[in-house]
Amino acid sequence: MSGASKLLTHQDIESLDKDSDIIYLKALYQCENIVYLDDDDNLLHQHNTDEFSTYQSSFYLSFCDREKISDKYLEARKALYKTYQEIKREKSQDLLSFLNGEQKKENKSRIHKDEKIIKTSDQQSLIIFLNTLDSLSNLIHIHSNQCDIFTKNGTLLDIEDLQKQYGLNFSSYQTHLFLYSTLLCGDTETS
Repeated sequence: MSGASKLLTHQDIESLDKDSDIIYLKALYQCENIVYLDDDDNLLHQHNTDEFSTYQSSFYLSFCDREKISDKYLEARKALYKTYQEIKREKSQDLLSFLNGEQKKENKSRIHKDEKIIKTSDQQSLIIFLNTLDSLSNLIHIHSNQCDIFTKNGTLLDIEDLQKQYGLNFSSYQTHLFLYSTLLCGDTETS
């Protein structure tokens, strides 16, 4: 494939809205910091979205009806993107330090594979993957006294179990629960 790539900036992500080019929305959704361009610096839609354009993909189900995408959802995805990029940056710095022979006292941002958690080094933000470490459609993101829960069809959540397992108190966070891109607002809990 000829062409080039474009690194996304903080401003690129912050400026996204529901009418943005689908390539940028896909990068936001997947927490990717790069998009691909052809030889004429046009976005390569095919290369960037092939695996996400099927009607069954979580990306498609989240972004297929742009009129239903709320600002709350976009802000929650932008916050997730920011945390994810911060953790990637910290891991890169840790690796460079290791390769340069520098010793780290403690790597607080490491991935806890058994628990499916990644955290920032200050432990103020964390991402709990509900399925696998590469699924950004089914997770809990805790940041800035907020808790954003991203789910898809078939996701079962037991808040009491999550609180015990991860030492969380959901009542201390402003919590948003999304099914794909739809913010779920109020109903009664089933027992």
